Amino acid sequence: MYGLRWTQDGRYITAQAFGSANKDIWRIPVQRGTQLKLDISVPKMVSFALHPDSRRFAFGVNESAKNEPWMMENFLPVARTPAR
Repeated sequence: MYGLRWTQDGRYITAQAFGSANKDIWRIPVQRGTQLKLDISVPKMVSFALHPDSRRFAFGVNESAKNEPWMMENFLPVARTPAR
């Protein structure tokens, strides 16, 4: 995992999975609980940031050796439990 970030309420950490083709993003509870894979799939994503209100999501994409910034608004990710 890399790109660790605290949520505004301090209850979770978000992180990108290393080695995933779509760079899956996980929400990890600070105190006991289950890690949740957020329903975000952005091929070639190299970085991300969730706005404190969780309604905006900014991310960088590396396409053909060119980095581009993107943003989604009204972003409310759906959390899924990981397959085991």
